[in-house]
Amino acid sequence: MNKKIIFILLLTLIALTVLTILTFGPLANWRKQGSFNPSSLQPQPTTQKQVSIKPQEQASSTPVTFDAYHNKDVVENFYGLELPHGANVSAGKDPGSYSVSFDQVNGQVRLMDVPDNSTLELFVLSQEEPRLKKSLSSYTRVDYKKVMAHGIEAYQLTYNDASHGAERNLAIYVTGPDRAAVISFSAKPDIFTQELPVLTNMLNSFAWENK
Repeated sequence: MNKKIIFILLLTLIALTVLTILTFGPLANWRKQGSFNPSSLQPQPTTQKQVSIKPQEQASSTPVTFDAYHNKDVVENFYGLELPHGANVSAGKDPGSYSVSFDQVNGQVRLMDVPDNSTLELFVLSQEEPRLKKSLSSYTRVDYKKVMAHGIEAYQLTYNDASHGAERNLAIYVTGPDRAAVISFSAKPDIFTQELPVLTNMLNSFAWENK
């Protein structure tokens, strides 16, 4: 057989092998995870939208403005949301995630795989909530309901965790094009109530941005 033909066949075989590994093999998850994109941590100009919070010790409310963040870490899961101007925002543990803190509130935004044989709601109730109960010694559900996050179907779980100094926690699980998004916050009950308008605006601002 002609050496040129053998060489072409060999290159084709190598290309098919690499494609198979990237699609179905150990590197498939790595390819989907993507990497941290520096632009994801660059806030866009402050939005004009404002909400007001009224600290318990103050008679007047304080206006809050927001910065828009656009996460471009994971292909098929680009998203945007608004975070309070001046908040401490950093990259989370994995690509596509943020760690956020402001005014005694701690939070994170992350991406979550949902098995193909499950729905997001079923996964939240059968896997996520049992995981929380197991990891938190004083887990107590406060509320669970279906909500809409900027027009996207989502599920909201509110719970208390006495093991961390009586914290109130809010987790929103948002249906996604590939993975789901999880937006969660925790604070002392009084702080949580005070900052609820801010948290609500943040949740309502979330939107997938894949084009």
